[in-house]
Amino acid sequence: MHTKEYTKEIETFQDKMELALLGYKAGLWEWDTKDNSVTVSSQWKKMLGYENDELPDTLPNWEEFVHPDDIEDIKYSLFNSIKNRKEKGQRVHRERHKDGHWIWVLSRALFIYRDDGSVHIIGLHTDISDQKELELSYYQQAQIIDQVHDIIVSVDLDGHITSWNRGAKKILGYTKNEVLQKDVSILYPKEGTTYKNIKKALSILKHNKEFHLETVLRKKDDQTIFVDLSLSVLRDEHGILCGFVGYAQDITKRKDIEAQLKKQRINLDYLAHHDILTGLPNRLMFQETLKKVLAKSKRFGKKFAVFFIDLDYFKDINDSFGHEVGDKVLQKVTNLFLDRLRVEDTLARLGGDEFAILIENISDTRGVAVLAHKLLDIFCEPIEVEQHHFYLSCSIGISIFPDDATDEKTLLKHADAAMYTSKEKGRGGYNFYEHHITSNMMRRVVFETQLKDALKSQELVVYFQTQTDTHTNDLIGLEALVRWQHPTLGLIAPHEFLHIAEVTGMIVAIDRYVLNYALSQYSLWQAQGLEPGVLAFNIARQHLIQNDFLEYIETLLKKYNINGECIEFELTEAIIMEKPQDLEPILQGISTLGIQITIDNFGTAYSSLLYLKKLPISKLKIDRSFIQKISSEDSDEGIVTKSTIELAKNFNLHVLAEGVETQEQKEILNRYGCHVVQGYIYTKPMSSQELKELLLQKKS
Repeated sequence: MHTKEYTKEIETFQDKMELALLGYKAGLWEWDTKDNSVTVSSQWKKMLGYENDELPDTLPNWEEFVHPDDIEDIKYSLFNSIKNRKEKGQRVHRERHKDGHWIWVLSRALFIYRDDGSVHIIGLHTDISDQKELELSYYQQAQIIDQVHDIIVSVDLDGHITSWNRGAKKILGYTKNEVLQKDVSILYPKEGTTYKNIKKALSILKHNKEFHLETVLRKKDDQTIFVDLSLSVLRDEHGILCGFVGYAQDITKRKDIEAQLKKQRINLDYLAHHDILTGLPNRLMFQETLKKVLAKSKRFGKKFAVFFIDLDYFKDINDSFGHEVGDKVLQKVTNLFLDRLRVEDTLARLGGDEFAILIENISDTRGVAVLAHKLLDIFCEPIEVEQHHFYLSCSIGISIFPDDATDEKTLLKHADAAMYTSKEKGRGGYNFYEHHITSNMMRRVVFETQLKDALKSQELVVYFQTQTDTHTNDLIGLEALVRWQHPTLGLIAPHEFLHIAEVTGMIVAIDRYVLNYALSQYSLWQAQGLEPGVLAFNIARQHLIQNDFLEYIETLLKKYNINGECIEFELTEAIIMEKPQDLEPILQGISTLGIQITIDNFGTAYSSLLYLKKLPISKLKIDRSFIQKISSEDSDEGIVTKSTIELAKNFNLHVLAEGVETQEQKEILNRYGCHVVQGYIYTKPMSSQELKELLLQKKS
């Protein structure tokens, strides 16, 4: 065939194909190996989303339209077909649409071989994305169904099995070949009504979309199993009913467990409503009981009280001695609480170290107050666990129905708020809820803002209280104490704002303000030839654990030219015992600077004797709560104080008693061997000017 005739025939063929493919997602393409040109039709461009004038008819690089993962396979297929002089070829690959997504294309090709060895390939590309997506979807669904561990079986309208997944084989024992086209009745016991019920269900399914029941299936070995069976209809692509599909879960074990659970229901109910450690009702049961008592009290016009109790510093026991010891303490406290309550009273453990008590049918608050005192008195004696003696206390909040609230949630919330008021007042006490407690909470929020301003405007002032040797009545030291000179409220004591400072993190700035002011005064007194003795500071844990704490203290000592041996840091016992291993390197660093370390409020927490010996501690400061209650040497507080002084001597530690106010207290302490005291018996906290005058008097 002449080239001219060949070309005309090809063009005629193309025109016919374009006309035939008009309206379909298909297009022609040609590749002539003679000049390596690739030509595409307007329909091919349209299939990929392009208008005819957006692409040239001859593509300089056809590979840019083909998915990178498919290019090598296409080349291999084409060259392999040419090598073997095939007349036709077919394959599927992906091409890039104008908007960037990939479409699946079925490529059919006709190979025309010329005498000169070149090849003219005419091809047809058809968009089969919808078909491919459907095939992939069917394939994935088929895999999923086959891999499901439960039974999935389909049947036709005559009840013959048409599909059988691996779950069915594993559970029922039949292979696919053993059941396909068999009647589904082989899966049901020969005796009984099970199969009749299934037949009935299939009949119902023709009108409904699905049917659910628990039934019995027969395995290949004739054993039966309980299954949870769901039946649904199958429809073809035209929506015509063509069969049914059943999904069944083997619930034989569940049935056995249900039988056992019936026997254990009482026990489970108990576990759901009781605290495992103490055996007390838990929060859930307490709330349910409170709700019932509330309804009854409303009906009969009776009052009742809700106690919210939190053990003070209980966390220190867990941290220092472990949760096993802490659990035993909770069990012991529970028994002590129960001993003080009536049978009809409800004691519950809400969680951690929080307890609640419900006292029904009260006539007035006097009886409630008496009970609160009884509960507090429990902790006058140490709690003994595994040869340890723990001096605990608790904070109690009380709300009354209907005086304080008429719903259970608010009653419990108000009792909780009253408990926090007890903690703020120094712990170890009780408080009835009062409406001003809510306003006090608002007042605290306002206080936070004002305290920040107080730091900026220098409303904080530093007072000093002397420490005295009772043998000589000589002043041997001072403690720096912070006060807040509020512009409208006057002088505010530290216990009213320091807890806010600790919660908000402002305590670090306050500590540093006190240190700067007191050290500058101390430096002036020394320059004036006065002898103030050792200067003691209270240091908060938040300040102590600052990364720059030691560097900051060393800078202050150099700034004011003060020897570290003239300074003493007082750390509360609770601070020392909160992860003492973490504080050990910091305390060692303080000691290296020559600064002495005192345990403040000693006797209120639970110091480990091991750490008393291990840490660089030089002094114990007996808490004022013990001193104020010393009435005789035989009193509980007297015994504790005497034991503390003896303990200090055994560890070669100095002792200081704070809060000494009477001559009797001073004399008892002297007999015990404590000769350094701090308190109103000698001086009240005073300003720097007042202290300077006192030092001048002593010098003269």
